[in-house]
Amino acid sequence: MLLITGSIFFGMMPSAHAQENFTLGHAGSQAIDQNFISALQLLSPDFGFSPNKDAFDGKLFKSYIKIKAKADIVRSLPVFKSEQVQKQLALVRQLAEEKYLASLYEKNAKETAYTVTDAEAREYYDMHILQFTQPGLYSYFTAYISDTLKNSVAEVEQQLKQYAAIIKDNFKTGDKNSYSIIYEKEKALSANEYIYTILSKMKTGDYSMTSNGNKGLLIYMLSSKTAETVSTFDNVKDQCKAFVMNVKKEKAEQDFVESARKKYPVTLDSPLFK
Repeated sequence: MLLITGSIFFGMMPSAHAQENFTLGHAGSQAIDQNFISALQLLSPDFGFSPNKDAFDGKLFKSYIKIKAKADIVRSLPVFKSEQVQKQLALVRQLAEEKYLASLYEKNAKETAYTVTDAEAREYYDMHILQFTQPGLYSYFTAYISDTLKNSVAEVEQQLKQYAAIIKDNFKTGDKNSYSIIYEKEKALSANEYIYTILSKMKTGDYSMTSNGNKGLLIYMLSSKTAETVSTFDNVKDQCKAFVMNVKKEKAEQDFVESARKKYPVTLDSPLFK
């Protein structure tokens, strides 16, 4: 079994000042620098830098200045000091802080390096060999025989042999009352298809007869085949490692979700919920 576990270990968080924090200008006394832009964009995802001065000014006004002007007016009113507003502000600060810290978690999660060994990649390759298999091309006849009298079956078999010598393209023919014959030219068949299990064991010119339940008989006749090709492990090793890497990341995310739900259970008892 392929055992895959994954968890995120935090080392030192990337510093907000790891790079030069250059200033683009000011909005009142507020410096418009990288830290300000990142913080504002976290709260207003539509906001972002634009090299077009007028466009950037418009975004800044909509996402910050207009809101700040209204907020400053409320700060001068008695309602600002009310218990309800102060409680809401505390919650807003808490939620904004948690959103920012969560963004650091997401950034660290993306940068977390998962180790995938050659053995894990090989195990994935062996378990998903069909993923790296190019289907073979098979040309064949399928005869559906509803009239199963010996003479009728023999007649269809003879027709198949004659058709095999002259038919070059897909076709359908037959007597609606007794049989129908379909020819498939160079159809790609993979190992997980039922008809592959029959045709892959046959040689050109061979045919196989099976029961079609209470509807009569089925005859498969192989006209030609090109066997499937399987990419070697060495040729797809990097792909296998990438697939295993994604599995590890998905497993880590699933573990996180389960852990978070257990740590912060939600109880919704209100009759308003249906």
